[in-house]
Amino acid sequence: MQVFEEFGTQISPISYSVGLREDYVGRGDSRQYTTVNCWAHRIPLRPLIKNFFSLKNVLSSTLNYMSRLATQKAVENFVQGASWKNRLDPDGISINGKVTIPYILYYDDFETGNPLGSSAGVHSLGGIYIWFPSLAIDFPSGTFASSSSLDKILVAGVFHSTDRKSFGNEAIFGPIIEDINDLYLNGIDFNLSDYSGRVYFQLALLSGDNLGLHALCGFVESFNCNRCSRYCRITKGELHSQVREDPSLVRNPDNYFPDLLEGNCAVTGVKQKSIWS
Repeated sequence: MQVFEEFGTQISPISYSVGLREDYVGRGDSRQYTTVNCWAHRIPLRPLIKNFFSLKNVLSSTLNYMSRLATQKAVENFVQGASWKNRLDPDGISINGKVTIPYILYYDDFETGNPLGSSAGVHSLGGIYIWFPSLAIDFPSGTFASSSSLDKILVAGVFHSTDRKSFGNEAIFGPIIEDINDLYLNGIDFNLSDYSGRVYFQLALLSGDNLGLHALCGFVESFNCNRCSRYCRITKGELHSQVREDPSLVRNPDNYFPDLLEGNCAVTGVKQKSIWS
């Protein structure tokens, strides 16, 4: 650990309190029932991303790859899709004149004490990760590194799954969203041999399995309730028989906010306001 710190490559996690709970502390006769802090841990995104993109060829190859994709008709990457492409300047790497690299945030629970899978037990942890869909490290051999390989996925935070259910998404994800906004508004300055300038990093997509996305976005986390879809307001009864899409059921701002104000997730499927909008 000391060696990493001396080379400036050690990025220590930051612990933050997400709430309080009553619990026993101590051992034996000194065991007492008292109030204790519940902690979550995050990796500061600014030094994490700066160190990663300061590696040889990473930043320059990624920007070159994005530029090439902007002129390519065949679609092979997320940045060529309408959701991101419509934001870009003609050069394919800038938004309103600012060089911008997108990244995707992924959330899922995992069970450290059970090799067979995750559950709502005491050992269940929530993991927050980020990865860069436009990452392309151009090696001398002419090959490109996969952006989704394990060594290209960065850990952004870890917390107890039960704490998110007890204290809510704001307590868990709030400090990480502050880092996300900082990268979007202020960017990171690079002074490398192959690139010099400020680069902005923008959250482009939330990712996860079905349950993880429902948890992230504030929808019900039971798929046996009356309205269990985050895409539309179809009821459980209609779900078993409907074979054609009904556009009037699609979720949108016009029906989302009334559902939120109603405050009855068993009826609406909306559990809490999304903190990501």
